[in-house]
Amino acid sequence: MIELVIDGTNFGGKTPLVTRLVEHLAGLGLVATTASPFREVEVYGLWDDAPEQAAGLIVERMAAQRASHRGDVLVWDRGWPTCFVATAHPGARRRFLPLPRLTFLLLNTAQATARKVAKYGLSPEVYPWMHGRKLKDEISYDELARRFADDLRVFRPTLEGDRFDLDLLAREIGAEVEAERRGAQGLAP
Repeated sequence: MIELVIDGTNFGGKTPLVTRLVEHLAGLGLVATTASPFREVEVYGLWDDAPEQAAGLIVERMAAQRASHRGDVLVWDRGWPTCFVATAHPGARRRFLPLPRLTFLLLNTAQATARKVAKYGLSPEVYPWMHGRKLKDEISYDELARRFADDLRVFRPTLEGDRFDLDLLAREIGAEVEAERRGAQGLAP
């Protein structure tokens, strides 16, 4: 089974990309399923005071998803980068090791995120993570991309209005999945 992570800033198009990617992989003859552990269990309130517990809850959900997965590709709609921007706690971060070889970050602009927050009227009381730095160890996805440049691939908006070309990204990621699959089977790229 090949695992890959789609992660990044709020309103970058992660979930729509995951949908397009699964469709693209199906066109390549691969069975891909998705999992969103950070949507299944709420851990935001734990990162400051109990980061290992927060990470542990997510990793437990991920283990359950892996155990029930029956396809060729498991696509994580958020994964280890979400933990790594929420806490610098080494024990929490270790829970996610080894890092998946295929991790992709969608890095939207701060202005695009602010426009979406305003458009949807997302209040700081309900969505504190969308209103500035709220966690004591929190870092930005841009900083994460710099620190872990060898462990992930970064995409930035290329279309007008700070939008991503999700079809193009699905094809690019699909090509990397196909190369990974061929490498795992000992085939030439």
